[in-house]
Amino acid sequence: MIRAAWRSLKQGGTVLALLSLTYAVAEITLRLQAAHEDSLAPGRRYDRGLYCRSWTCWMQVKPGLRVALTGPDGGSAHRFRSDSFGMRGPERAIPKPPGLFRILCLGDERLLAAELLETETFCARLEASLSRRSPRTVEVCNAGLPDGCPLLAAVHLRQRLLALQPDLVLFFFDPSDVADDFRMRRHFRLDPERRPLGATHPELVPPARAEASGGELLLAPRWARQSLARWWTGTRQEPAAPGIADPQGAYLWLQERPPDWSTYIQQTLAPIDDLHMLADGVPARFLVVLLPAPWQLSADAGRAIRPRWGVPPDAVYPTAAQEEVARLLQERGHRVLNAAPTMAAAAAQRPLSLDGALGFSSDGHALLARMVEAYLAEHLRSLFE
Repeated sequence: MIRAAWRSLKQGGTVLALLSLTYAVAEITLRLQAAHEDSLAPGRRYDRGLYCRSWTCWMQVKPGLRVALTGPDGGSAHRFRSDSFGMRGPERAIPKPPGLFRILCLGDERLLAAELLETETFCARLEASLSRRSPRTVEVCNAGLPDGCPLLAAVHLRQRLLALQPDLVLFFFDPSDVADDFRMRRHFRLDPERRPLGATHPELVPPARAEASGGELLLAPRWARQSLARWWTGTRQEPAAPGIADPQGAYLWLQERPPDWSTYIQQTLAPIDDLHMLADGVPARFLVVLLPAPWQLSADAGRAIRPRWGVPPDAVYPTAAQEEVARLLQERGHRVLNAAPTMAAAAAQRPLSLDGALGFSSDGHALLARMVEAYLAEHLRSLFE
């Protein structure tokens, strides 16, 4: 009887050892595969290219960066630099020197314009032009963020950029902001009054939190859950068309017959109120600039990237969406410059958008700078006197 019990115990121990060895091999294999995929994935630019993960605003431009880049269309090489705030351009003096008029620009990659020479960007062009016309010394700071939207801009301004003491804050509203807001909102921490406090990138989860999450440091359980989820969803019918949560649905609301995104649009515009309030507290003037998407400019604009965003070849979307956003923002008490109609009309004469990236060409930045300068000359005359 003792011999039989010992034999059973020995067999059980062997099975347990084999199971443990199998689990260990699976865990090691999954970790090696994850490391390999991370090194190959083109979207994994965090901490490797221009951007790094952030504890407060999801991702940001690496501070103090000096790197050579190649443009997506012409292939010409240029230098990209950032200051200690992660803004493109030279270091800015803190505190702000007396007599300096400082303009702070908030937006996404289209404002950052990493594809262009620094001198070709909107911010550099506006600074050069205003410096020639104004008796004051003018600085224009480029604080574009990857995947930027009003939520991220409000946090970026509140957490870091108020120290710049701007005299004017420009926020550039991009049509993709509605989908970016929808995607980012669940990651944000809000104060009791529902104002955004910050969004930590999920790959920056503190070790203590990971250990308390029930084994998330191990990949095998997560792989099992994901495999089960893929099997379960694979047995169900896929949606007939992309929606706001899908990358190829980000620009659906620009179409002639758009889906009803009124709730999403109102949610996206709410943080702009926070931006305005923060600017008033400096105090600084505040202006919202509405930008067009490439496919609102011409049938050729963004041709190489249209499939990625679900935009049909040769489609030209109207600018009615920006007109509605301008109306809603003005009802909220904001000053608005809607650049979309003018840029769409000008695009018939020359290309204003890049082909291989979601951004404006050098001519597009030049036109936008002239439009903002004209607006300031009319509404902020003290800058020119």
